[in-house]
Amino acid sequence: KLALNSLIPLAQTFHSKIQLFSRVDVSIYYLSGLTTGAAFSNAEDIVREIEAMKKKQAHKWKERLTKLQIPTDTFIQREKKSLELDITNLAQQQKVDLIAIQNRRQPQAERFLGSTARNVLVRAQCPVLILR
Repeated sequence: KLALNSLIPLAQTFHSKIQLFSRVDVSIYYLSGLTTGAAFSNAEDIVREIEAMKKKQAHKWKERLTKLQIPTDTFIQREKKSLELDITNLAQQQKVDLIAIQNRRQPQAERFLGSTARNVLVRAQCPVLILR
């Protein structure tokens, strides 16, 4: 929320379109499916529920941004590769001019810049704005 709120004035100033991306991590949920078929189907139900929640939240943001006259697209995607590859691949496909990403992780070794934000910065074919 904080990162997106920081982008609103920029989008308004530059008459930009915002493309919201959210990813559903599935590999963790499918690990429980290795023991029985029932656990696997329950994991799929959990993934679908998470997707629905993310779509609902993205729709709320899209409505809010539309009221502010900021064109918005939303992308909810199941995990395909690593998070940074999913972000940079979608950015390339959508021909975005800027990737804005919030750096939230604070482990000791990566206190300055989290691994996802760092890897997006390295792999992106467009400028990257890292919000802290």
